Amino acid sequence: MGRRTMNVFCKQQDLQYGVDTVEHAVSSGDSESIPGIAGILLEAKEDQLILSANDHKLGIRCSIPAVVEETGRLLVDGRYFSQVVRKLPEVDVSFAMAPEENAMVLRAGTVRLKLQVLNVQDFQGLHVPTGEPHFVAFAHDLQNMIRHTLISVGLPEDRRPFISGILVEYEDNNLNLVSTDGNRLAVCSKEVLLPEDADQGSEAYTEDVAEPTPLDSTIGLLGETEADTNNTKVKAVAPGRTMNLIARILGGLGEKGKVKCRIGQNMISFWNDRLLISARLIEGDYPDYNRFTEGLDTYPLPLPRADFLAASDRAGIMTKKGSAVMLIEAEDTKLRISSREPELGHIDEELILPFEVQSLTKERWSDNEEDQDASSGLQRLVGAYQARFFIDALRVMNTQEVILELGEANGPALLKIPNSDFFTYLVMPVKISEGEI
Repeated sequence: MGRRTMNVFCKQQDLQYGVDTVEHAVSSGDSESIPGIAGILLEAKEDQLILSANDHKLGIRCSIPAVVEETGRLLVDGRYFSQVVRKLPEVDVSFAMAPEENAMVLRAGTVRLKLQVLNVQDFQGLHVPTGEPHFVAFAHDLQNMIRHTLISVGLPEDRRPFISGILVEYEDNNLNLVSTDGNRLAVCSKEVLLPEDADQGSEAYTEDVAEPTPLDSTIGLLGETEADTNNTKVKAVAPGRTMNLIARILGGLGEKGKVKCRIGQNMISFWNDRLLISARLIEGDYPDYNRFTEGLDTYPLPLPRADFLAASDRAGIMTKKGSAVMLIEAEDTKLRISSREPELGHIDEELILPFEVQSLTKERWSDNEEDQDASSGLQRLVGAYQARFFIDALRVMNTQEVILELGEANGPALLKIPNSDFFTYLVMPVKISEGEI
């Protein structure tokens, strides 16, 4: 049995930060068959309080600064403890174990609370990576990449499990995140740091605390079982829901915060000196996504992002059921966006194309010299797409200008960032009658 004594002091704001971080891994379902998955483990060691939660799909560990008068560990009901902490006044908080009552006594200002504790032995350990990280990334950059790819994550499907996940692919210092729901594809790419650069200029959660306890020496942590690998290319598919939670947690690390990442056989882990997140992966291979964007005969059209978003948003109104279909046409100096719903009405508007793409003339040479003049002329770029697909992407992009790439015959459309390979977004066309094109 573990030690059931504890006497610790911390700030309510720090405690709430820790609870807000780990509660994502607290199970919200029936925990009777698997004891411990609905709990938060509290460990007081040295000058820190370590909070951990694990629902077997996602495990999170977070440490906060604390004054520890007596070390120990407790397991509390995660959902109830989270609600309690949020409602405490913003003052110093203390809690100690009352072993004779199998309860924890918490004090905050004039508040005194007695909370029953769970059996600490029921807590299942977290997965801990061993060996060097495969890559290191700024938390802000990784969060931004996840936001750009979450838009294309599909619903869970038994036939194609990868649809509900995000591909994490690393090779030669380049990180790619990829997602698709079968109708669109999002690819986010960025150069990341080498593992040896991990500790240069990184920020801890606080600057006035002692060195944290090593991950593998803390109770409730399980070591990685697979063999170490020195491969320069690694990839895995992480559940979209899990990556969304990771993005939210990374948002609290600031612009300069860094995280390490290691991909195992069935787990992916992100960590720094105050945080550990381990998530179970989706089994199966991810399709070759490059084949969907290679060889497309498209033409780039620079557009103001805000104007294109507003026009797409208005076109998206024209539907009584499902997603509105909008027709995009580029001809001469205008980009026309229109949408119609027989029972509602019709909307269309025009955006003026910038000077450098005003002339969309393309010579179409014929083998018959007499037909050459007839086959030359203005090129018309046209396609029909679900309006919400463009709305989703344009809302997460934060540039003033975007590049829309269209083809001539209702083919796939691409959305990119000018002069950057950071984001490539492909939208498949909607089949409509020839007369509508």
